[in-house]
Amino acid sequence: MNPKHIVITFLEYESKKIDDIFKEKNTDKEKFIESIKSFNRKIFNKPNYDLGETGIFNILNNKIKASRYVGFGYFDKYLIQVLPKIYSGENQTENEMSKSIEIFIKMYDYAYDNKQLKDSYSLLSSKLCKNEFSGVHEVFMYLFSKYFFDEVKKGVYREYLTYQLEDKFLRGKLLATRQLNKAPYNLNSFSVEKDEFTDENYLNSMLLKASFISQKFSNFTETRKNLLNAMDFFENLNFDFQFVNKDIIFNRLNKRFEPAYNLAKIILQGLYKTPNDIATGFFLDMNKLFEEFIYKIIKKESQYSVSYQDHLRKFVSYINKKNNSEEGPDLIPDILVKKHMKTKAVIDVKYKNLKNNGELEKNDEENDENSQLYIGMQDLYQLYAYLNYINKNTNNDAVGIIVVPKSKQYNSHLSDEKLQLEYFDGLKLYILPFEFGNDPNDLEVGIENFIENINDALEY
Repeated sequence: MNPKHIVITFLEYESKKIDDIFKEKNTDKEKFIESIKSFNRKIFNKPNYDLGETGIFNILNNKIKASRYVGFGYFDKYLIQVLPKIYSGENQTENEMSKSIEIFIKMYDYAYDNKQLKDSYSLLSSKLCKNEFSGVHEVFMYLFSKYFFDEVKKGVYREYLTYQLEDKFLRGKLLATRQLNKAPYNLNSFSVEKDEFTDENYLNSMLLKASFISQKFSNFTETRKNLLNAMDFFENLNFDFQFVNKDIIFNRLNKRFEPAYNLAKIILQGLYKTPNDIATGFFLDMNKLFEEFIYKIIKKESQYSVSYQDHLRKFVSYINKKNNSEEGPDLIPDILVKKHMKTKAVIDVKYKNLKNNGELEKNDEENDENSQLYIGMQDLYQLYAYLNYINKNTNNDAVGIIVVPKSKQYNSHLSDEKLQLEYFDGLKLYILPFEFGNDPNDLEVGIENFIENINDALEY
């Protein structure tokens, strides 16, 4: 019988009354609230986290509110997922939820180079169109089961492991020093060292644990069938596995399991609780995800070389050294675009709405659901500081670009074309929307149009 888990769905920044969530459900609210607090403490490393502080979820005035983080987690005995609101608003339909799941998967895939997921786009789209998945966790588990089963059919991964043991028979290499130092009453066994070609290794243990967790949580028959079939290929089913975020060095022998391994990490991070945990989850900052997504699009699809913010601190250090300044301003733009060693553009990526008057609106981050925080001038000043600093110190004439999303819920009033502005001293600024369209299948067209607009803005 398939396990049943209650799935509670939020859109980013959506709030729900706790009494409405748990109406007619037999649950301990206090335990659930404590699981939220515990998870926020764990993620933000705040031992004294208070419910009024910003977290993955915030609880205030008998309401639970999602923040800018999207993903899924297991809180007490409830599965909670937070989805992007790119295609849907409040009271989303099943079809809109499927679109939200699909665009999240595709953005994650593109941003973090999980190339293996792209091969499953058409299959995934057809299943999402039929509303076959109850949540984003089901998609990850289905993809994991598919890749895992496909690979073990070709052969279970085995490797040589060396271990020492006490054996009644002399099999393997005798450890002479240990044997000679034994007390007389221990001479009934041999101290030996063995090499064994076995399927008991960290990679297989992790994949099997993810299989076990997926069977526990999945309501999708095909996922459970794939996992049961995959496990039949193993001689030793060892589920006694403690998940640690440990990287595996892949080689030509185990490289084929890398897609399943990457998906297994997501599943274990999102759903595997140790005895000391009351909550766990896999969540991504949507602002960061959109930044990475835009960066990878420009890097992969354009003719320009691109530097992301994580790599730009060396540039700032170089400028400070050049100017004999021990400590310079911490100006780290989101993206620098270069051609022939010349900086062409400074790009600031904002996952926000632009009001019709040009001011940027933060996404309902105040406690009052109807409040709006206008921060347009702050962003304009910030980008101007980047441009002025870079052009002044490198003799470039770079332009500024603010990239924002465009969809049903974001900046629908904006034109698909770039909007050109100028600062008071003539520095050029472009507002450039990324068009998500009405459906995740429109993503490729949106990427093509975005690159065309980038090229057009930089041809000066």
